[in-house]
Amino acid sequence: MTGDARSDRHAEAAQAAAARAQEARDRVDEIEERLTELRGAQAGEESSELRVERAARDAAQAEIRSLESSRRAKRALQASIEAHEDAARAHERAAAVHDRAAATGMGDVATHERRSAQHLEDAAADRRAGDEDKSWQPATSDNEE
Repeated sequence: MTGDARSDRHAEAAQAAAARAQEARDRVDEIEERLTELRGAQAGEESSELRVERAARDAAQAEIRSLESSRRAKRALQASIEAHEDAARAHERAAAVHDRAAATGMGDVATHERRSAQHLEDAAADRRAGDEDKSWQPATSDNEE
């Protein structure tokens, strides 16, 4: 496998991780919006005792699911941040290998220099993506620990 193919694979993996993190963030935001609606909704008519109990039970379940979803989203976000950092370090190591090869005059020096530069650009892009994930703050519920 060539360095370019590996670079493409790393980029695809980083993009997939970023997409999963964005999906998790979007889902948490949707859940928080729905919880806000549920908390603010008031019955237009008098509810039967059974309806009130069911609504209370459903609201409690929604709260639990929201907390669980928020925790999963935070874990996914952390995993995405770590994946971006791991990918950046891998690119830096690959760039260093190309730099050493170019310095010793091994093989096509110009190609080694180009690949080193590309790996450094990819590392910077991975770090920017990780920093973007770090700056994202999920909506929090009042009951979150």
